[in-house]
Amino acid sequence: MRTFFAPLAVLCCVTAASFPHGSCLAESDSSSPKQSIDSREAILLDASPTALFQQVRTWVSAALEMSITHEIQFEAVADLAEYAGVDLPTDGNERGIFIEGEKGWQIFVREGLPTPLLLEVIAHELAHAWQAGNCPGLQRIDLKEGFAQWVACQLLKELGFSKEYTALEARDDFYGESYRLVRDLEKGHGRDGLIKILKEID
Repeated sequence: MRTFFAPLAVLCCVTAASFPHGSCLAESDSSSPKQSIDSREAILLDASPTALFQQVRTWVSAALEMSITHEIQFEAVADLAEYAGVDLPTDGNERGIFIEGEKGWQIFVREGLPTPLLLEVIAHELAHAWQAGNCPGLQRIDLKEGFAQWVACQLLKELGFSKEYTALEARDDFYGESYRLVRDLEKGHGRDGLIKILKEID
């Protein structure tokens, strides 16, 4: 999900097909949260989008030490373009979007996503929210998107969604290449080193 700039907003969305320009991730096939992700079984017991968002946000903070203190409006919607407020440069198959604009921080996801894909989209968009608060100078799209993919991969792996994790890790496109770039940075410098790199590179 590439980030593009629109009046008063920063947008990032997840889609089902790649395209040469725009803000979206190509998919191959405000209260503080009170729940945590204990296991894949626990996730599947309550798969409502709002409950999953709260759990993933807690997990990102606890497991990856990526605290997001900013209030975020979250909602599952039928039409992401309507909520974005601008035309999205996609084919209409958007899965999720992060907006940093005059209405505050917002994350919207498409209604009806399968649980593993919903988790992936939420984690990816939360990574962009974390970037907005901690890496405001980061302009490299490959690092932005690669890191968001890396966060999503960590979650899928943690919950045992091996098929989805393997597919995401093996993608042969911009997002797959960007993910592997960030993965290799983490392997070489550790997680703290990766975070330092993201905060210092513009």
